[in-house]
Amino acid sequence: MGNQSITFLPKSPATIMLLSVMHELDAVRSLLECALAQGQFKSRTQSMFLH
Repeated sequence: MGNQSITFLPKSPATIMLLSVMHELDAVRSLLECALAQGQFKSRTQSMFLH
């Protein structure tokens, strides 16, 4: 969403930096979601074996 509005702006160094930061933040969000999902899965499987 945010990327679409920025693509119409001139490609100044600040705009390029902002696009890079947004891309990196999106990658971090994806990695965190994956790590949380794995942690929840491990927690569930461990609790199943403990009961």
